[in-house]
Amino acid sequence: MPTTIVNIPVIVSGFTFLAILCLWWGVSLYLRQQSKSRAFKEKVHWGSGGAGGVVAGGPASLTNKDAAAQPILGYISRLGKLVASEQSTDYSRMKINFLRAGFHQLNAVFIFWGIKCLLAISLAAGFILFRVTVFNIFDPTMSMALCLLSAMVGFYLPDLILNIRIARRKDRISKGLPDALDLLVVCVESGMGLDAAINRVSEELRLSNRDFSDELKLYNLELRAGKSRQAALKNLTLRTDVEDLNSLA
Repeated sequence: MPTTIVNIPVIVSGFTFLAILCLWWGVSLYLRQQSKSRAFKEKVHWGSGGAGGVVAGGPASLTNKDAAAQPILGYISRLGKLVASEQSTDYSRMKINFLRAGFHQLNAVFIFWGIKCLLAISLAAGFILFRVTVFNIFDPTMSMALCLLSAMVGFYLPDLILNIRIARRKDRISKGLPDALDLLVVCVESGMGLDAAINRVSEELRLSNRDFSDELKLYNLELRAGKSRQAALKNLTLRTDVEDLNSLA
């Protein structure tokens, strides 16, 4: 019993360290993917804005920095394809969730499932490693239960992070909607057309509300690609999932 009391804090500390390490790794991969997406949108914006094309050293330099992560992301994506299928209902649901979280990469769902599997395997393997090499205080039944618990924590932790990110992004877009409407009214009253006014609002919101600005830019890009205003507005509300914006559209 004394040995158990002494070693339990060490076990908790070890699992906490592993969880934080895996979490940091997964978040860093997501942030790199997001920076690539934003760099691509900036490239499209500057390339189509009549300002002389892409600025040297801008998006291209970001792409070069992320080149080292491509093999890792490719491996994680292949791992995710083993457990997720594009024909499944979960794939469609997760794709919409990633759009609402601000991730527009084609393989984001597979990377997400790959990270879920890696976290589950890593935490379970980490517990087994500590159980075999360092600690010997749990009976086999308790060890198996804790191993399964560790795998479940690693598997569902990315879902929790994704839901938190979606909720925070929706809140930021909702808070930026009144300012966007005020700017839109001013632009329309000054003689601008609706599409031109929305494009101007997206530029004005670039610093104060980047999430809403990105969504409005995507709306304008869809219009330039030939989609109808109705379809572009429907996609905008689907990506944001903000009730006030849905009513406005």
